[in-house]
Amino acid sequence: ASLTMKFCQTCPKDWIQFQESCYFFYNLGSPWKTWDESRQLCQSMKSDLTFTKNTIKYYHDNNQGYWIGLQKVNNIWTWVDGSPDTLGYWKNPGSSEDFAYIIQNAPLNQSWIQFRNSFQNRFICEIKALMF
Repeated sequence: ASLTMKFCQTCPKDWIQFQESCYFFYNLGSPWKTWDESRQLCQSMKSDLTFTKNTIKYYHDNNQGYWIGLQKVNNIWTWVDGSPDTLGYWKNPGSSEDFAYIIQNAPLNQSWIQFRNSFQNRFICEIKALMF
């Protein structure tokens, strides 16, 4: 029971804890959301789009994935916390698109897709877990 209590205090209901963060997987069949809509929903839950792959699920087809908190700012790929990306796990490097999502069926270092904001995907929100 003590473990359950700690878990309840650590992450919000329906969120999954992994290491020091909590994750919310938007897994509804529809409607999927644009990058902006996804980020707004995360922020409304006092969180932001995620940085990590973790356990994402395949859905629909090879091109559908999960938005991550990465966008091009002044032509530099930048995480939502303002730090520049140093990994560059691109499946389609050199694309002119400005937003990023992650797909499940690819090696981690080729799992990010550069795409336009208007595309609709599922997404993952992340917040730091509260340690008590």
